Amino acid sequence: MKTEITNKTYCIITNYGNKLYITEEQYNNISKNFGEMEHIEIAGQGIVNKKYIVMIAKASEIKKDDRERKGEWKCQYGHWHKRGEKCGHAEGAKYI
Repeated sequence: MKTEITNKTYCIITNYGNKLYITEEQYNNISKNFGEMEHIEIAGQGIVNKKYIVMIAKASEIKKDDRERKGEWKCQYGHWHKRGEKCGHAEGAKYI
């Protein structure tokens, strides 16, 4: 999987489970004009009828929720672990 830096810090989730990532500028425009809009056009991703939008949230929260739904958990040291995996981040422990 290729990791890229992006400025898309918000996520629109539709009632079909689609996730459309948007910039903070797009989020601000949508939230300011949401009552007047019938459709939301997202550059490069398509047009969404606003009645199909379930929520708009920070992308980091959506990703956290996705990981937890898969059974992953975050230890007190801030590292993600797979379901059933034990944390090796205790003081003095070598963890690679």
